[in-house]
Amino acid sequence: IPGNMGKPEINKSIKCKNCGFEFNGNFCNNCGQDAKVGKLDSHFILHELQHGILHVDSGILFTLGRLLINPGKFLKNYIRGERVRHFKPFAFLVIISGVYAYISHYSREANFINYKSPNHAVNIAVSILNHWANEHYLIVLLATLPLTSLIYFLIFKYYRITYLEHLVINSYLSGVRIIARLALLPFLYFVNDRSIAGLEFAADLSIPALFSVWAYTVYVGPGKNVSHFFLSFFAYLITLIVNIGLIGGSLYMLSHVFPSN
Repeated sequence: IPGNMGKPEINKSIKCKNCGFEFNGNFCNNCGQDAKVGKLDSHFILHELQHGILHVDSGILFTLGRLLINPGKFLKNYIRGERVRHFKPFAFLVIISGVYAYISHYSREANFINYKSPNHAVNIAVSILNHWANEHYLIVLLATLPLTSLIYFLIFKYYRITYLEHLVINSYLSGVRIIARLALLPFLYFVNDRSIAGLEFAADLSIPALFSVWAYTVYVGPGKNVSHFFLSFFAYLITLIVNIGLIGGSLYMLSHVFPSN
């Protein structure tokens, strides 16, 4: 019909640029990618930043808000399948630790090891370790994450929480630990007195402990919340003792590598 010439075909199939599947509509039926995929330009970058980071009902700030308001409920819902609007756990950890590494580079470094030895060489080695840990905080977290998750897996084995679920839970909780350190950095920037090391150490322990115990108490509930609380606290305490033992062993080795004069 002449009157229809020049009009687009309504049911014209589209080939997905991601997986090659042919489909009709606005999204690929096979992989879910948007039918309209343009070039990587400034508009695309700005849209991704706004959608992925600043979006009020999804993205990293939305995930962080839910995690801080009620970590146990957030983690339970995420494990059960409520995931579309939330940042993936390891991507969340990478971005938060990247922000920490960037900001800490321009402020006084927080101490990971608060230790003073009569051996000057050991103190230099500890200073080097603290500097390296600040610059590579993500590596520190990723190195300790499997062991931390294994401890929680063994202690909460009765609740049938899988090891991989503990990995996800502790990835998010590690992000909270970074947020606690980020909150501490402005204070450390203006206060250069090394006598605050005890306060710094206490804040680094108490805030992650609070969120970890709170999160696991709610996560394994409902019912018997007192026993859940003590079990969560016990798991955090064992993790802390193991990590302190590893640090202590490292310092012992350093003291023998650099014997005092």
